[in-house]
Amino acid sequence: MQEPIYTIRDNRIVFPILASAKGKVSGITHDVSATNKTAYIEPSALVSMNNKIRELKVKIRDEIVRILTDLTRNVKKNFDAFKTNERVLALLDMHYAKARYAIKIQATEPELTTDKIIDLTGIKHPLLIGRVPNIVANDFTLGNSYTSLVITGSNTGGKTVTLKTVGLFALMTRAGMFLPCVSAKLYPFEKVLADIGDEQDLMQNLSTFSSHMNNIISILEAADENTLVLLDEICAGTDPQEGASLAEVILDDLTVKKALSVTTTHFGELKTLEYSNSKFKNACVEFDRETLQPTYKLTIGIPGASNAIFIASNLGLNAELVERAKSTLNLQRDPSAVIIEKLQETQQKLSKNLQDVELMKIASQKAKDDYEAKLAELRRDKRKTIKAIESKFSEEFDNVRLEIKDIMSEIRREKSEKVARRSYTRLSYLENDFKDQVDNAIDKQTYDELVWDAIRVGDTVMIKDLNQPVTVVSLPDKNNNLTVQMGQIKTKISKDRVAKLDSSLTKKPQLRLRPMESFELRRSGLSNTIDLRGYKVDDALDSLEAYLDKASLANLTPVYVIHGNGTGALRTYVRDYVSTSPYVAKFRPGEQSEGGDGVTVIDIN
Repeated sequence: MQEPIYTIRDNRIVFPILASAKGKVSGITHDVSATNKTAYIEPSALVSMNNKIRELKVKIRDEIVRILTDLTRNVKKNFDAFKTNERVLALLDMHYAKARYAIKIQATEPELTTDKIIDLTGIKHPLLIGRVPNIVANDFTLGNSYTSLVITGSNTGGKTVTLKTVGLFALMTRAGMFLPCVSAKLYPFEKVLADIGDEQDLMQNLSTFSSHMNNIISILEAADENTLVLLDEICAGTDPQEGASLAEVILDDLTVKKALSVTTTHFGELKTLEYSNSKFKNACVEFDRETLQPTYKLTIGIPGASNAIFIASNLGLNAELVERAKSTLNLQRDPSAVIIEKLQETQQKLSKNLQDVELMKIASQKAKDDYEAKLAELRRDKRKTIKAIESKFSEEFDNVRLEIKDIMSEIRREKSEKVARRSYTRLSYLENDFKDQVDNAIDKQTYDELVWDAIRVGDTVMIKDLNQPVTVVSLPDKNNNLTVQMGQIKTKISKDRVAKLDSSLTKKPQLRLRPMESFELRRSGLSNTIDLRGYKVDDALDSLEAYLDKASLANLTPVYVIHGNGTGALRTYVRDYVSTSPYVAKFRPGEQSEGGDGVTVIDIN
């Protein structure tokens, strides 16, 4: 053997045998190598086996044919169902592809209108997305008060791209696709007819102008009120004066047929159509003469200049030729062209100023946000400071509580009006002394002052010393007094006492012990129940403390504190508080008839 392997020839197993030894092997020679040094021989012992393999392969092939024939018959029986399924799957695949594409380009659902308009904001050409960085987004409007838009401006400035973008948007809307823009309102045009590009044909003897005219003639024949017409460089390739006249009558005919049209051109005569026919509107693509580069920004409302000399200079035309062209142009220039250039320059300056204003607005908003964030941080720090000061005086406050408890005990023991008056005076001194210490430790509250020119009747402001929101009923008079309403109460106060409303300061009023001019020891009509459900923990504990103080003075016991079950947090805080309160002799959870564990029953000292 040439090599210890076998191979296949004519679908039969053979062995490579040295040509010099092939006479020693009994069998059938099926092939020889290109050098005649190797013969591929099927040994006699394998002939019957190879024959059997061939027979089996024939049977396998026949079985495959049989199976496929049966399957084909089954398909034929259900062919209509298969066709329906194929059509449905294709439709689903199309919608899925449209959805994936919309997500990829961050597209917006267009709003279909019955009015024949196109109102687009922030449009981008679909084919530029993902290929061109920093695409300039433009706004486009057509069909409100005008039906024909004439776009002029420099070459390579984006006129044709705008034309194609509008056409694509109309067709994508008809196809049920989302559009790459910020917002879109479109009429679903039945026909979108376009003449874009150069289709000259030597074989048909068509020049550039002829090919365009053939298209335009077909468009004029087919156009109606449900048509959007797109014409790129209308009537170019012929005498400018004849071409401009021809273009004017073509566009006028489209307006008569109530078709919407978008046209790009360099004909100066078409720029004046807006001023003689309200159905026309000028638009231009901007060109920055400082950088000699187009900005690709579309501006509706003013015509544009072609800037051919500037573009040629930027492309590398000899400087001397550029200057000669400028001199010739200045001698032959129509005065209206100068006006158009000035208009475009003014528009560019306004656009740049607007952009600067937008940047300043963003910077101002950021500065405002930073200021408000810092102000909020200062307020948080102030609250922390107040808490620290309160902690500092907590021990002294506990001593005051003990003294108050002794005073209450004396009042109950003596039950004398004279003792009561003396005791209440002591309470007033204690409270005022403690308030003075806290006020000395805490900075005075600062408020945002009001801009009175912006205040109107019905606005909500805040009383400084009460942190209480009130409604302005009348503006300040000559004495700087204004009328405000708090609930059902109206009163006059000085305008210096009110400030801008700060919701973080206007909390629920807390019941506090204050000095009174007279004191009468009597049993109050105070309820023996206080309901704290729905309160925040701090507000609940403040209200409970004020209630226990009144209940203690009224010698009302027991009292029932309703806090509910809920998460159990409020119940825990209430019971922790009453366990250390000087007003409380003892307390217990309510019985089942009293409200169960959602109620705490307190015996007052």
